[in-house]
Amino acid sequence: RKLTFFVAFSRQYKLSTPKTCISQKILVPLHAKLRAGRKNGTKKTLMTESNRIEFKRELTRELDIEKEVVAFLNYREGGIIYIGIDDAGKPVGVKDIDSDMLTIKNRLRDNILPSPMGLFDVTAEHIEGVSVIRVFVSSGSEKPYYKKQYGLSPKGCFTRIGTAAEPMTQAQIEDLFSRRVRRSLKHIPSPRQDLTFRQLNIYYDS
Repeated sequence: RKLTFFVAFSRQYKLSTPKTCISQKILVPLHAKLRAGRKNGTKKTLMTESNRIEFKRELTRELDIEKEVVAFLNYREGGIIYIGIDDAGKPVGVKDIDSDMLTIKNRLRDNILPSPMGLFDVTAEHIEGVSVIRVFVSSGSEKPYYKKQYGLSPKGCFTRIGTAAEPMTQAQIEDLFSRRVRRSLKHIPSPRQDLTFRQLNIYYDS
C-alpha cells in the first residue's frame, strides 16, 4: 500500500509540476502516519512538525507563507506546509478553501524569485471531517530562492533548520549564488563558433 500511495502521488505531482517530484522520504512516512491514526473510516492524523512538515492554523495577511516556501525551496529535500492544522497537529479546517488556495498560488508566484512555478503544488485534503490545504514544495535547482521584497539578503533568503525557517547568512547566500552562476555559464553558447586556440598556442609556444 505504501508503494501504491507513493506511485499515485508521484504521477499526480509530475502532471502538475513537470520540473520535479516530491521525495519518497516525505510521502511514505506521511502515509504511514495517516494510516496509523485511521479509525472508523476517518483519518486521525498523528503528524507533528518536523524539518519537512510545517503547520499553520490559518492563512492571514500577517502569515509569511513566502518565507516558509522559500525555506523549503532552499532546503535539500523540500517539504509540505499544511494550512488549517494548529501547532499541536489538530486539524481545525479552512473556512474559504478555494479563495485561500488561489491567494497562496498568487502570493508565491508574485513574491518569490527565481520563479517557483512548477516547484510547488497547492491541493485540498479532508482530514477528520474538515478541509485543509496542503502546499507541496520541492527543493529548487536555482538556489538561493528569496523574497522579492528583500532580495539576496538574510531578510529575503531562508532555509529549513529543524522545525523552523531560519535566515541564511550572507556567506551561505553568496556560496549558493556562485554555484548557480557557474552552472549557468556552462550552458551559455558563445556567439562566435569559429574560435580557435591559434593565438593561445602562439603565446605559449614562443
